[in-house]
Amino acid sequence: MKHLTVRFAWHDNKWNGKICKNPRMNFYCRGNYSLLSPRIQKRINLEIEEKTANSKISEVIGENNYFPPCYWCINALGEKTCIIKDPHPFIHSTKWGKDFQRMVSPLEEKINSYALFSWCFLMSFEHESPTQIYPPISELEKRAKKYIQNIKGNESVVFFYANYSNPITGDDYKYCLLGAALVKEVEEPKRYQIPDELLRKIRNEPGMNNFPTIAWQFKIKIDPKTAFVLPFHEYLEWLAKDKSLEEEKKWKKLKEISTPVIEHTLIPHFKYVSMHLSHDKCIYLLYYLQKSVKKMKEHQIVDYKILEDIEKKIDGLLSIAWRERGRYPGFRNLLFTYLKHDYPEDSLTIIINEFEEWVRNTYGDLDNFLADVKNIKDNDVPSQLIKVIVTIKRNLDEIKFLSQFDLTIPQLENIKADILSKIGLDELKSNPYLLFEKYSYDKVYTWDIDKSDYGIDLYDIDIALIPDIRYAKWSTEYSAQSPQRIRALIVKILNDAASQNGDSCLVKSDILKRIEDYPLYYINERFGLNERTLIDYEKETLFKERFVIKTEFQNAIYQLKELREIEKHIENGINKLVSKKYEPDHEYMERVIREEKEKFKDRINIGERRRAYIGALSNGLFILTGKAGSGKTQAIVELVKKFIEENKVPIYIFTPTGKANLVIKNRIKSAGIYNSNKINISTIHRFLYRSPAEYIQYIPAKRHEIYQLTDLVSDILSGRWDLFKDFSEISRRGWRFNPSVVIIDETSMVDKILLGALFCMINIDNLKHLILVGDEKQLPPIGVGRPLADIIFYLRKKGMENIVRLESNLRFSPDSGLGMLTELFGGDDPPSIIEIEQILKKQDGSFKIDYFTDIESLKGKTADVLRSLLHQSKEESIFNLFGQIFKGEGNKISLDRVQIISPRRVGNFGTMAINQNVIMNGNIQFLPQTKLICEENIYYTISHRKKDERILALANGSIGYLDDEGYIRFDEIDELKASYGWQKIKNLIFNIKNEIYSPLQTDRRIDLGYAITAHKSQGSDFDNVIFIFPEVTPFITKELMYTALTRAKSQLHIFVNEDLKQELPLILSRIYDNSAIEQRKTLLFEFKISPSRAYYLQLRDGRTLQLRSKIEYIIANILDKLGIKFEYEPEDFWLEYRIKPDFKLIIDGESYYWEHLGLMEYGAYRNRWSYKKQIYEVLGIIDKLITTTEGEKMLKEESIKDIINDLKSRNLKTTENSYSKHHYEI
Repeated sequence: MKHLTVRFAWHDNKWNGKICKNPRMNFYCRGNYSLLSPRIQKRINLEIEEKTANSKISEVIGENNYFPPCYWCINALGEKTCIIKDPHPFIHSTKWGKDFQRMVSPLEEKINSYALFSWCFLMSFEHESPTQIYPPISELEKRAKKYIQNIKGNESVVFFYANYSNPITGDDYKYCLLGAALVKEVEEPKRYQIPDELLRKIRNEPGMNNFPTIAWQFKIKIDPKTAFVLPFHEYLEWLAKDKSLEEEKKWKKLKEISTPVIEHTLIPHFKYVSMHLSHDKCIYLLYYLQKSVKKMKEHQIVDYKILEDIEKKIDGLLSIAWRERGRYPGFRNLLFTYLKHDYPEDSLTIIINEFEEWVRNTYGDLDNFLADVKNIKDNDVPSQLIKVIVTIKRNLDEIKFLSQFDLTIPQLENIKADILSKIGLDELKSNPYLLFEKYSYDKVYTWDIDKSDYGIDLYDIDIALIPDIRYAKWSTEYSAQSPQRIRALIVKILNDAASQNGDSCLVKSDILKRIEDYPLYYINERFGLNERTLIDYEKETLFKERFVIKTEFQNAIYQLKELREIEKHIENGINKLVSKKYEPDHEYMERVIREEKEKFKDRINIGERRRAYIGALSNGLFILTGKAGSGKTQAIVELVKKFIEENKVPIYIFTPTGKANLVIKNRIKSAGIYNSNKINISTIHRFLYRSPAEYIQYIPAKRHEIYQLTDLVSDILSGRWDLFKDFSEISRRGWRFNPSVVIIDETSMVDKILLGALFCMINIDNLKHLILVGDEKQLPPIGVGRPLADIIFYLRKKGMENIVRLESNLRFSPDSGLGMLTELFGGDDPPSIIEIEQILKKQDGSFKIDYFTDIESLKGKTADVLRSLLHQSKEESIFNLFGQIFKGEGNKISLDRVQIISPRRVGNFGTMAINQNVIMNGNIQFLPQTKLICEENIYYTISHRKKDERILALANGSIGYLDDEGYIRFDEIDELKASYGWQKIKNLIFNIKNEIYSPLQTDRRIDLGYAITAHKSQGSDFDNVIFIFPEVTPFITKELMYTALTRAKSQLHIFVNEDLKQELPLILSRIYDNSAIEQRKTLLFEFKISPSRAYYLQLRDGRTLQLRSKIEYIIANILDKLGIKFEYEPEDFWLEYRIKPDFKLIIDGESYYWEHLGLMEYGAYRNRWSYKKQIYEVLGIIDKLITTTEGEKMLKEESIKDIINDLKSRNLKTTENSYSKHHYEI
């Protein structure tokens, strides 16, 4: 028997058999990642649902003849029975819809109380045949029968979950575990009565020969006494109403009790609406739910009796799950691996079924049989089972050991072939956790989980070896505190930290906390780990061979060795390039700078442009950073021209996204310098996947090695970081490319794994220039690490001049409202409340701010902006207004003319709500002229040069649209068409078309693109941006604000929730303190408390001071040498005014404050200083304030000593019309 998962559409009435309380605001139900999303979107009638809100569905059906399209789950916890009429999904087919509406009657389905419908969609499609969409009809019937038969009443546990369209885990694109129940009964699916004539017509179509009549849905009745859902709704109501706690603390509580499905071994069981689960996965998920309930009890937000009732239900389900598991859950699958060569598959199934029945009848259970099997004689056994008994006796030790683990047939075969054959049974018994650490596999996803392979997780080993003695009737000799298990647990923790949070290392305290949070909490409750034990283990070889453990800032830092290997590879490449130096062509650069000055006038800073060009041409490694609109792309074009002139070719230009790739390619083409023999412009993904295959035509004898290389790329980028060493070694055998110049644009979006893989494929020894272009102030990469910020930190700490940040803004004047606003979140100084207040008042042509109260208010203000862009007052739908703007003059489509950006995907004013309720008036429709966005990476396997090549077809965040004929348009698809030809990608186009139009899709990876998150906007620019600021949450970091505010090229409109109006300056100032980059932990070059403080000063008293700039380091060093008592960034005025001076000096009992003004050549910096100076005036300490700037040739140490002497003699220099009353040059 099996357990199973079942997908729910989110319901604001807790699936109680009633229409939602607020149907329009439950946009999650209608979202692209809901339950059978296309059907719900097409069938929902919001007018009826709003009119009948909170009514029983039985009443709504009777009075309105309306059948809620979410009926699969709406009555899961409902107490009434009703009849539903369910039309065939093909009524929504563009080709067959009219025929099905006319000729095929809807199914009549009885929805019992506590009943739901589901289907495993993985078994419905043919994955092996290139010509057929569906499996043979008899095969589908066989699959459905077996799937349903494996679900046993009063034995199987069903888990309810929501797809990404949910308010709990939707921001992170994670499935949300909602609750569970015991299955009571399962009913087989019914059939649609499709006329023979229509059936023949359909089955004569290409790929449709096996079109089924069976309805893809079966009914599950659940036991009401065991059924529950976690009280997430109560938490959401509390979040909205309770004003007693700070918003950040409230959101933290919600995160603590959320139940995202993050384990890669579990995710496949949630992808296909319904999937079977093994015993151990069922047990793990029940403890996961129980852990959430325990945390809820600590919060004391939900009624204690409700939580106690849920705990009792989980306790009962755990008792059943452990009972059904038994001690040897892997025994049956293991028998298949031993006997598969002795019997045909069907015969083997029959033999094993007969054997299991004989064991039950003769011994009662498997435990008794295995205890006595050595004593069994041939004449004790039915003749057809003798071979089975002989096989078991011959392999008894191995069988008893491996049968403890609830693993699949491919997994057990892999273990025998790849692990047992190498290390032997005795070593594996001594450390069974090697099954988790060393298991290597190719993903196998089938509807039959016994024939699938999703990898082995830690819980697979823990549940077998450390059973919960409250339920299990057996024990083992294995210790929960053994170094082998603790090592495996830390491996899992570090892997999860990297894949989920982007941390490439963790401090020990974090690891100990995560050990406590491990979902199998009963283990830690009984066998808690203390820090002393961990310290002892750190000295053992067992730990040293798996982790890098080093002490930094009095913290023990842990890192997986495979991640260190990737970081070392990047470090070696950077260090090789840093040592390369060249003599730049100054005359050429001066001419370029003169031309730029003539073009951009006073908006450009000649000094920074000169430093940028000279730095790029004279160094093997150069980093060019700056905000959007600072002229980085302009600099790339000029540098490429110069490299071509110097014959430093080929030049490879890489980007992390298709959009960025198209932008740079168009700029290079418009400059008239694009030459495919000299310039290669590509996304990093496409280069890694495609480039090795280019060698096949030249070196066919090495075909196998090239294929191995491309397969390794795919595995490494999918999280198999342990394979990086193999990838690096193979690439060194002659598969590296030899460009003279590599330019990586938007480097802040490139994670460590991607950069490391790219470095493997480039011959660094032959590379003359590597130029990293980006903005370290933006959001960190989606993946592991923050390489751009770490490389900048390293170069600054080494005192190298390989970095230039462009501070000029070629789009907006620094005195403009938007110029000043973006500087608040991009500067090194936190913004003060006074500064924010004054900037918010400075609304001009560059930015405007307005306030909204609800979704209707937001809709009206959005329409006003769109009409103003069109210079019209005519009332039209927002959808039509967008369409007119995108078409523009000459009907040339430009989707960048206006973009809505919101911090979050979920929430009442997240992108889901805006796209549905603001743009589409409540319903998702895909009409001509609809703007689209790709919600996740879409890969495609293309046959190219006799090799199946995996390519990234559409990247997460790609923007497209439906043209007037309804065809889907993405620039990336046009690029692929040009590269490979129509024939090679026609199936890809068909697949993407299905994302929009297929009635059989369970979810859609293509969504409405009018409103996108700030994360998805990164790397793109738009003429006009509408930024929605609806609430205060931990999701809104200073990098998110900075990214959102810097997307506009012409004008930014900020719409703020009216509830935030009074405290908006304080809210914005606090956001600055919430940094995503600072929170991320890495060991690239070294561990950093803060990547923005690269200058470490060891003070005479033994303390280490971390400073932001080189000149601050010099000042602090001299003050320390002179014995001056000082503080760096004192917080004297922080709480009230949110400003920090650079230094506070105490001389003869008097306090003085020192500000070093390092970038006064820039207008934006000068503006910010003027606001800060005003605060010092308000504080009345102008007489105690010293400011300094750097002079050209002065000796800094002597001039700093002169300032100290003036302070000691109380004879500070007075300066008129300067930056302060006491200003010095040093």
